[in-house]
Order: sequence, then structure tokens, then C-alpha cells
Amino acid sequence: MENSIRVGAAVLCAVAVLMVCGCARRPQPSEQYAQAHQLFSKLYAAQLDDAFGDPAMAQVDALLHQVSEDSSDWRAAKELSRRIEEGRKRLQEAEAARKSAAAQASAPVPYQRMTPETPAQSGAAAAADAGASQPGPHMALAEFTARFSGCFQQGEKINVVGKGMFDTWELKDIANCRDRHPGFDQLYVLTGASEVFMTVAKNLVHYEVVDAGSPAQGARAAASNAR
Repeated sequence: MENSIRVGAAVLCAVAVLMVCGCARRPQPSEQYAQAHQLFSKLYAAQLDDAFGDPAMAQVDALLHQVSEDSSDWRAAKELSRRIEEGRKRLQEAEAARKSAAAQASAPVPYQRMTPETPAQSGAAAAADAGASQPGPHMALAEFTARFSGCFQQGEKINVVGKGMFDTWELKDIANCRDRHPGFDQLYVLTGASEVFMTVAKNLVHYEVVDAGSPAQGARAAASNAR
């Protein structure tokens, strides 16, 4: 009888040790991620895609890199850091394209003797005239549709709070298009009457139901997506 009691007590102790170990291994949320996400949401709500160029976004990135790998927020921190990097790249490409267009418009045109071009020269000239490799804010609508409509299809209109209604364009589900425009499968391109207005992450689009069940879209701030 005494041996049975000892065995039972040993089993209960082993189970208790396992429960304690299991609780100790449970990932914990990260305070650094919470601060980074709150600041990102505030910046994006105020500036939309232009927020990626805000100096304060560097603070968001620094906080995200402090998130420990054993935190429950580690994967979310990596994803947000990747979005910030891609947003900066798109913003830099759009800015470079605007500067290039402005420089070409203001440069004097010297007189040159017309000579036949070789095929290699023609190819180089075509590449130079190609412009930005990706759609970006302030790109002329005519240029966007001429160069990118093969990979982007038009969708429903979207309401950007405080800005108005815009047409949406979504990357087609084609492997070649995904390779040519990496990351755009997670974005909407919004266009106005004459130019590209912005790109916005699909997971930041907030859906509402109005007028007896007809769906309407609103590009709300990232704060609404944070929940």
C-alpha cells in the first residue's frame, strides 16, 4: 500500500513538472512590437504611402528589430519590417522617376546631325525611355495603363477617407506578372482621373456594408487594421 502511494505521488509530481515547463515555454508578446505597430499605424493613417519616407519610420524599424525570436510577435514583426522596406523602395523609385522626368523636361536640346541608329543603339534608347519599373504615386494614368495594364486588372472603386473615390487595380494571378512586380499581389494600385494616386496594402482596406447590404470599400488607416 505504501509503495502504491509513493508511485502515485511520483506520477503527480512528474505531471506538475511537465505543466510548469509547458507554461514556461509559452511565447510572450513583445512590448517593442506593440510600440512599433502603434507608431506605424499613426504615421500611415496621417500620410498613407508617403509615411514610408518619414524619418520617424526608422524608429519603427529599429523597434521591430528588437523583437525577440521567442516572442509570439516575432513573425508579425518580420512581416511589418518587410512591408516598410518594400514601401521605401517603391517611394524611392517613384521619386527617381519624377526627378528624371523633370530633368529631361528642363534640359536644353542641342542641334545634332541625324545619323542612322544601329539595332543596339535603338535597344538602349528604348530601355532609357522605359521609365520606372513599377507603378508609383503621381505616375500619369496614360503611362500606367499603357505600360502595366497587361499585368493589372481594374476592380471596384474604393473610398479613401478624406480623399474621395478612386479606381482600384489589382495584379493578375499570372506567374510572369508576379515575377515582374514582386509584392504587388498584396497591394491595390489606386488611380484618379489623370494619375496614380497611391498604392495601399490589401489588408489595410476596411470593408463596410451600406444601403441594405451592398459592399463598399474604405481605405481606412492602419489603426483599424491593427485589431
